Amino acid sequence: MKNNIAKIVSADFLTFARKALREPGGTRISEDRYLELLASRLMDFAEGNTKRLLVNLPPRHLKTQLCTVSFAAWILAHKPDTKIMLITYGQDLAKDIAHSIRDILQKPFQNPNC
Repeated sequence: MKNNIAKIVSADFLTFARKALREPGGTRISEDRYLELLASRLMDFAEGNTKRLLVNLPPRHLKTQLCTVSFAAWILAHKPDTKIMLITYGQDLAKDIAHSIRDILQKPFQNPNC
């Protein structure tokens, strides 16, 4: 069972993001169809099928959590040598995002209770 969860999480970005962001008081990602589309576009970008990607969504639609935090963690988990530039309007936000990415990468995803 544990091995199957780890395989699914490592193979499917949206499943990875749902599991990575779930924690007590954390973000619960809904089943909205736009999230599936967004995850698909992010995977196209990660695989090199899309060279440029601009994500424009209203506030509170998971842009930061999915496109910055979870996606960076996904990339780094699969390709640890990748360099990612994090640009924000303020250093505090950049630190918060970087800490969130690090926290995700340190989670034991083989544990079904994560």
